[in-house]
This record gives sequence, structure tokens and C-alpha cells, in this order.
Amino acid sequence: MKYVLVLVLAFSFTSCCSQKETTEAAASENQKVIATESFTKIKMGQLTPFGNTMLKLKQVTNDSRCPEGAQCIWAGEVSVIVGMYDKGKFVKDINITFSPKDVTKNKPYLLFETEDSKYFATGMTPYPKEGSKIEPKEYAMEISIKPNA
Repeated sequence: MKYVLVLVLAFSFTSCCSQKETTEAAASENQKVIATESFTKIKMGQLTPFGNTMLKLKQVTNDSRCPEGAQCIWAGEVSVIVGMYDKGKFVKDINITFSPKDVTKNKPYLLFETEDSKYFATGMTPYPKEGSKIEPKEYAMEISIKPNA
């Protein structure tokens, strides 16, 4: 009788443990990995690849942003031309204006979209400082890469 009782308890314990392992395995299979937004910069004149699509910051056409340390009536804006290429072939030039005070111009600009992600232009660096000039090669455009939900 004791032998049967020990056998039943051992069987019950084994089935409980295997059920827990199966449940944990199923739970881990059902978990989704949530990707987060990432950021990068495109330097002036450099062709930067994003899969088959490449972007090139070609020119800063206007930079009237109010320099740090100065008092200005107008916050200013910065305008750029970005070249878009697909598999190495030129597709189009995109004119983008970033303005800290104009909400319509200050939104992230959707550059392009893939099956997995959206690529936005979000701003320009460096920000001007009073008494110093930004050389064209110093400019970089900030890019935000957001995974599609």
C-alpha cells in the first residue's frame, strides 16, 4: 500500500512539474518583443544607407535660427535639401524646413517607409552659437526610425 501511495505521489509531482514547464514555454512563445525608436544622423555630403534606400544631406539652403546667447525677435528656421536614392539610383530631392516656432514645420518629416519602419527627419545639428559660424561640413540631419506597429 505504501508503495502504491509513493508511486501516485511521484507521478502527481512529475505531471505538475511538466505542466508548469509547458505553460512557461507557451508563455514565452506568446511574448512579443517590442522594438523601440532609434536615432541616427546623416552628415553633410555623405550617402547614408537604410536598406535599399539611401539618403544624402546635399545642402543647407537657409539657416536663420536664432543663435544661442543672442536675443532675437524671430526664432528662425533651417532649410535643407536631402537627396533620396533607391538601390543607388537617384529618385528625388526633398526640401525640408525645420522651425522651432512653427508647429507645421516642426513636426517630424516622414522621409520614407518600409514594411518594418518609418524614417523621419527630426532636426538639424549643430545649433548656431553667437559669435561662431557653422561650416557646411559640420551640419547633420537627425533621423528617427520608428518600427511599424
